[in-house]
Amino acid sequence: MTNIVNDNRRPGTLKDRKWRVQRREELYSMVPWLALYKETVELPNGKIIDDYHQLDLPDFTVVVARTPNGETIVVRQYKHGVRRISLTLPGGMVEADEIPVVAAQRELLEETGYAAEGWQHLGSFTSHGNLGAGRGHYYQAINALRIQPPNSGDLEEMEVLLLSKYDLIASSWNGNVALLNHALAISLSQLHER
Repeated sequence: MTNIVNDNRRPGTLKDRKWRVQRREELYSMVPWLALYKETVELPNGKIIDDYHQLDLPDFTVVVARTPNGETIVVRQYKHGVRRISLTLPGGMVEADEIPVVAAQRELLEETGYAAEGWQHLGSFTSHGNLGAGRGHYYQAINALRIQPPNSGDLEEMEVLLLSKYDLIASSWNGNVALLNHALAISLSQLHER
């Protein structure tokens, strides 16, 4: 098996072949939710692409929060993007000038009423390699206890549930978790625990 460790440090690698943005035109903006841009980019070989699109979305968090007895806090709610009810993990948008872990803690408390004793960063990943589309910050929270009723304060009608580790993984496999970033968080959590 090949072990690649930060291959971008070697001279002459793809790192030296970044695309250059020559022009950027805003096509649509609804700050803070999204902005769509059309860029003119120059490839390393000199080729020009006149209509490369970029989608700017805010950063977001997803939290795998476990209670002291090992159950995971999940939310059952309708998600309009997939047009159905899905099991989700607590999380949401990182506000301007907010540190991602603080956003994760805020979202956990708002959506579920739980606060956690310990926090572990599981990684940060860009949602779409070509469009951009926001960066997700994934966390695992341990020893989460309910300290208040949930209060998401927006359009979200939700039901807070506690699932065993087995039921959480089964829900991911059987399609009850419909969102990729939530399935990723579950997988990252499992890898972290190994």
